[in-house]
Amino acid sequence: MDPYQKLIKKFDLDPNQSILIEDIAHNLEQAKNLGMKTCWLENEETFAKKDSNKPYIDYKIKNLPSFLQEINILKNN
Repeated sequence: MDPYQKLIKKFDLDPNQSILIEDIAHNLEQAKNLGMKTCWLENEETFAKKDSNKPYIDYKIKNLPSFLQEINILKNN
């Protein structure tokens, strides 16, 4: 069982109601195959941005705290 399947099972998640945020673009492929939305945290590391143009990436963000504020998960101090 791959790590994402373990995560889904352990926390009884519905993949269709989940998003995976990852800083290595290639790691998002399996999450997408399981039905999750995917979000690549953009960075300039060569290994991390490989495959960053693939269709299994739904969203791209540059700043995680800003993104979380936008979706009202992180409260303003």
